[in-house]
Amino acid sequence: MWKFKKQQRLRIEWQQTGSSSRTCPYASETWSNLVLVMEELRRELFSLGISVSATPVLPQQIGRTIQGLLFNRVPLEALLPELRILGRHCPSCEAQYGESVLCPTVVAEGVEYRSLPPFLLRRAILTSVGMMQPLRPLNLAQPVA
Repeated sequence: MWKFKKQQRLRIEWQQTGSSSRTCPYASETWSNLVLVMEELRRELFSLGISVSATPVLPQQIGRTIQGLLFNRVPLEALLPELRILGRHCPSCEAQYGESVLCPTVVAEGVEYRSLPPFLLRRAILTSVGMMQPLRPLNLAQPVA
């Protein structure tokens, strides 16, 4: 009797401000990095029965929203609790839309990123499919032994 692996699907939704052809430089770089990482991991994930797709999703209301990534509807910050997501006013988006827009910046390992770097996107994808354990944030209230 043949046993088939059940196909698992990872759907990444990029909640963005604007259209995919008209975004700020930081959002465009995040999207490019996501596509790059997906291509790097696609063959390995497919061999494990996991298909990956990414889709830009436009929010119904633009004003004062923070863009984000969802991995099978799980937010990036839930997958990688060591990250801090901050909303920063984006002059590029504000000029484009004529209103105040908050774009995300991510703080990881003490460094603030305006666009998500490949190493964080790779970590999020691998964590979302169970191939990597999330790192835990350091509890600074307790001394480290």
